[in-house]
Amino acid sequence: MKTQKSRAEFYRDFLRDEGYKANIDDDGDVVFKAEGKSYEIHIDPRDEPFFRMTFAFGIEIESQEEFHRAMNACVNITRDTKVVKLSVIQNESSSFIASAEAFVDSPEAVTKVFDRYLSVIQGCVSEFVKHMRES
Repeated sequence: MKTQKSRAEFYRDFLRDEGYKANIDDDGDVVFKAEGKSYEIHIDPRDEPFFRMTFAFGIEIESQEEFHRAMNACVNITRDTKVVKLSVIQNESSSFIASAEAFVDSPEAVTKVFDRYLSVIQGCVSEFVKHMRES
């Protein structure tokens, strides 16, 4: 069984080896940048097999109607995409979060699908933004 710290160090080292700037934050999670945007790998101390990588983003929502469109986009994209969830984290400031979540046998298993997790998060966020611009 790996500790929270050892899992965080594993992910940090993996990301650095892949060329990302990665650090462990005060909560013990791994924060890194990809294409100028900040992502976070959350390390759950009570659930070792659970992997969660997130990207938080904000968009300007100007009306209740736009907010409902945004929520519908979150639901539809989450329904149609494997592994990723889109959700609201702060209604007042129109902040959203995209997360790739899965149960994994080990942190080492994540390295084989990391690029796919990152890509699917980026694709879902792009789809969400596109949907909001077209509406």
